[in-house]
Amino acid sequence: MGDIIVISVILFFVGLAVRSMWKDHKNGGCVGCSGNCAGCKGACSMNKATN
Repeated sequence: MGDIIVISVILFFVGLAVRSMWKDHKNGGCVGCSGNCAGCKGACSMNKATN
């Protein structure tokens, strides 16, 4: 029974992380972008131009 609870909690937090990344992607943000544009190599600006 304890395993089911732990797995449920882990799945809940994974779901929240995926939901957050999906919302960022839909709003034109880069998934995993730390805000350091120098390290992005243009991927973020290319994604925004195509959206």
